[in-house]
Amino acid sequence: MNADFDLGKNYGSIRRSVRRFGAAVAADLDSSIRSFEGPNNRAAPSSIVKYKNKDFF
Repeated sequence: MNADFDLGKNYGSIRRSVRRFGAAVAADLDSSIRSFEGPNNRAAPSSIVKYKNKDFF
């Protein structure tokens, strides 16, 4: 079989798993930052957004 054809056929699922992995990493970062800043810190969500908007990946 043609390797390029196989790659093209699997490209969608590769992209989906990469996106799923990226979302898992982002969620893990969110929970890490939240636990680091403390649950009672009202400034936590905005600082999470600032952190996510940096070119981290």
